[in-house]
Amino acid sequence: MGDIFGIQKKKIRKQRSEPTTSIPQIIAGKSLAEMQNTFGLTRHGFEESQFDLSEIRRAADTDSYIRRAFDIHVETSLRQGYSIKSRNKDAASYVRNRLEHMAILSGRPLDSLLEGIFNDLVSYSNVFIYLIRDNKSLGEPIKLKSGKRLKPIATMKLLDPTSIKIHRSKNGKVLKYRQQMSNVGGAYVDFAPEDIIHIYHNRKDNHAFGTPYVAPVIADVKLLRRLEQND
Repeated sequence: MGDIFGIQKKKIRKQRSEPTTSIPQIIAGKSLAEMQNTFGLTRHGFEESQFDLSEIRRAADTDSYIRRAFDIHVETSLRQGYSIKSRNKDAASYVRNRLEHMAILSGRPLDSLLEGIFNDLVSYSNVFIYLIRDNKSLGEPIKLKSGKRLKPIATMKLLDPTSIKIHRSKNGKVLKYRQQMSNVGGAYVDFAPEDIIHIYHNRKDNHAFGTPYVAPVIADVKLLRRLEQND
């Protein structure tokens, strides 16, 4: 019996000595990219918004309640106007002059550009501003930390958020933006990250796009319209 019990004790000790690996031990000391590789959370190609932004645009174009809600938000945001201020008066004057020059080159007044920015932000929670660069601009070239030199910004253009896709690395760094020009021909234009300003609201962890605040009510509005048609 003693030998039997002795063998049993040895087996128990051996089982207890075998290490077990828990999830916290797996991810301890690992970077986000390493964790994504460990759990298979890799990114392939370009990402679209997790919500159908085109459906939101259609809703705003066809539903008076949604359109009015968007308009009220935009009007309220711009009601008090804007000003460019700085303790350095020369700097503030320079910014004003540069913005005025950009407006002339683009043919779009600054007020109209700001209205467009707020409209996209309210409607889609995402704004994409394309920085068009030209050495003939009044600005000066910019040198990045990487050593890359950028032409000065000549003007700015808003891109349709419903047409944008984002390519990111495994650790979430934006590598490229893509604008899908046509769903039929598949034509597209790619932009470098330094040429795009992406303004977003309510962006969830690990997501590339902001979350439109109207997204949860789209289905309810569509149901309401169907019920009204059936009455």
